[in-house]
Amino acid sequence: MVSLYLMGQYPTLYAPYSTELLQTELCQKLGARDVPVAADFPRYTKLLRTLRPFLEKEDAVMENYRESLREVDYQGESALLVYWFFRFVECWEE
Repeated sequence: MVSLYLMGQYPTLYAPYSTELLQTELCQKLGARDVPVAADFPRYTKLLRTLRPFLEKEDAVMENYRESLREVDYQGESALLVYWFFRFVECWEE
């Protein structure tokens, strides 16, 4: 819940957080050697900061992201882009 409040105040730094998403989906699917055994919010926010510039460089990713936003949604730079990427990875089948 705290991540939602932080996201509202600092949209470029924070996105919704889920320990399960970080542990099972991201770390395992992306091949992390060290999967956290407990909640690791600082590690999650570091991933948000690290991956966002790479995603923003991809025109197709940004176009799809912008098209999916509603008019009432925040239109500026946002860590939500990375959260959506994480959800995509979660659903991705090899």
